[in-house]
Amino acid sequence: MASDWQGSLDRVATLMAEDGELIAPACKTQLLSHGAPTPTVHLLIHGYTNAPAQCRELARAYFDSGDNVLVPRVPYHGYADPLTRELSNLTPEVLSQFCDGIAGTAAGLGGRLVVTGLSLGGLLAGYLGKMHDEVAEVRLVAPFIQPKGVPAWVDAPFGAAMRVLPDVYSWWNPRLQAKEVAGTWATPRFSLKAVSAQIALRRQTEQLASSRSTRLERVLLVLNDNDIAVRNDIARTFVAEQLEPLSETTDVAKLEKALGFTHDVFEPNGDNRDRMDSVRDEVWPLLGLTPPEHGALAGPTPGGGYYPELGPWADGQVPVGSTA
Repeated sequence: MASDWQGSLDRVATLMAEDGELIAPACKTQLLSHGAPTPTVHLLIHGYTNAPAQCRELARAYFDSGDNVLVPRVPYHGYADPLTRELSNLTPEVLSQFCDGIAGTAAGLGGRLVVTGLSLGGLLAGYLGKMHDEVAEVRLVAPFIQPKGVPAWVDAPFGAAMRVLPDVYSWWNPRLQAKEVAGTWATPRFSLKAVSAQIALRRQTEQLASSRSTRLERVLLVLNDNDIAVRNDIARTFVAEQLEPLSETTDVAKLEKALGFTHDVFEPNGDNRDRMDSVRDEVWPLLGLTPPEHGALAGPTPGGGYYPELGPWADGQVPVGSTA
């Protein structure tokens, strides 16, 4: 275990070293460490066009409960320039290689490995659950398995077109444009090539035979009936066909439409900022956490800029390489 621990710390240090000066400080890979392996390790994976800081509340809560927590930066995300075009470099191979590398890194930080992902992170959690024995439990929250309003039959021609055509960037909200994500660490535009890469990874995952030799302990799928970004029906099918046969237990939880939650249920300064107490009440228990008192958590002032210079948000972390 000691060698696994030090090896994981070394690999985390390498990940952090790859987060150069072009990456916003709050968007870099984060490790919240108790200085030694813990019985449970949480791997938190952020969503598309977002960054590790999206998971800061959950990471701190799991850390405070006694667990080590790793929140890696997905490749080509987290740039300080909110209008970067680096997302054009995302491919299904980049995403699968990222997952293959991070599985062993997180597993060496302790015992039972729990992977929780939102949106793109949910898709990556599904891949990890199918392909890696190190993973004991996966939690897919509003996973990006298929975009809303896009029939599956367009996947192949869309992917073929995106491999040869110039990339196209679109505003998440054409009316608000950059103002939509002010005060968060998200970028306001998305790349169609990167969307195609995510769909391609899902299709590849469906075609791959599982490389697990042990069964998953649990799969959790959290669906949001008010979500306008992703298709819940395709997510249900993906979990039922790709993960449920590999798992001892599979649970599906639904956030009712009447709750009014938008897609990003992890981000306290996003579209849900006025209902975050309710979001935490509904979502945190599903993820094994006790919701904080209402109003107890706060982030940077909404509208205060894309990347407030707050320093490392994981202010309780032990420096990488330390065993103290």
